[in-house]
Amino acid sequence: KRQKTCPSTGALDAVAAIMEGQAEAAIAAAAVSTATAKLSIAAAKLLRELQESQHPPDNSTE
Repeated sequence: KRQKTCPSTGALDAVAAIMEGQAEAAIAAAAVSTATAKLSIAAAKLLRELQESQHPPDNSTE
């Protein structure tokens, strides 16, 4: 059994677990994949806001 949970393979782990009849493992893998996706989206929004606050758009400098 693999204990490695990589964000990109979370969905694949879920499918493999379902095929092996491990419903709980499938749910856990799917949850990890979903949580990682939400975390990535939140991080991207935060990073964009941070960059915009440091470097405001140039449309007001003229």
